[in-house]
Amino acid sequence: MVMLITVGFFVHRYTMFFAAAKTGKNGILPFVMMLLLVMMGVSIGQLPLGMISAGVETTNPSSGAIEPNTLLLLLLMGFMGGFLFLRVAFPLVHRRPFRTLITEAPRVDSSRIALSFALWFLLVGCSDIVMYAMEPSNYVWQFRPKQFFPLLLIAVFALPIQTSLEEFVFRGYLMQQVGLVSKGPVVPILVTSVLFGAMHLANPEVHAFGVGRMMFYYVSFGILLAVSVVMDNRLEIALGMHAANNFYGATIVSFDNSALQTPSLFFQYNLDIGIMLLLYVILATVFFLILYKRYHWDYRVLLQRFRLNNDEVFSEHL
Repeated sequence: MVMLITVGFFVHRYTMFFAAAKTGKNGILPFVMMLLLVMMGVSIGQLPLGMISAGVETTNPSSGAIEPNTLLLLLLMGFMGGFLFLRVAFPLVHRRPFRTLITEAPRVDSSRIALSFALWFLLVGCSDIVMYAMEPSNYVWQFRPKQFFPLLLIAVFALPIQTSLEEFVFRGYLMQQVGLVSKGPVVPILVTSVLFGAMHLANPEVHAFGVGRMMFYYVSFGILLAVSVVMDNRLEIALGMHAANNFYGATIVSFDNSALQTPSLFFQYNLDIGIMLLLYVILATVFFLILYKRYHWDYRVLLQRFRLNNDEVFSEHL
């Protein structure tokens, strides 16, 4: 009896995030409609950038044609449009609360968002300290108050909308929808992570450092986020970590060929992608292990197979 109770708790706790997708209205039509609406929102949000860029030769920040903070805000407006359409349309199309993209719990756990944000921000900072110690001349302090404080406002209020939209779409919506078809967590993790990496193929880092190395970074970053969602049975860890990653890149250290060309506090002249990837793997491992212990995650959830019906959730281990 004790064994049955324990297994029952494990099953219920670790499948409800995927089971939420079975509630409300589902099917190929709502799925396609939802994706089209999000893309429509992104396209509408990009209209100001399109109209402004039509009058300039290039939107490259180094050209000075568009002020960097203005350009960043214009770029983020596409994500704002997508987020607005997703937030409004999702409950109407799928007939379930928007909160179920994050958690099945009654409330979103802001402490998880704050912890993952602070932890990843600190770890990324440690990586730059290591690289600075290896080559101090590769970093330059470039604090310019008139540019930095507007950037900080954008990073605090607008940048999280971009990272949150990506999390809601990839680790929230697509993870749940693919989970309905795959009946297990491994396929949703891999599919959404590959799609996440493919979405970033147009980033300037890919051209500068190579498709192979950057796809390893993007896909593995997506896997780390997706695994945290499956292990924690909720989206908050991924929301905080992704926000911290982009916030740091926008405000603390920027470099040539970065997708975020901003007047950050520091500028790194030459990014050694090999060292960066090595440090990233170490830090990602540390990040995962700390949260694994903090939230008492169970690795068995990655091996589970589940069948999601309207009224019940079953699970068994491979």
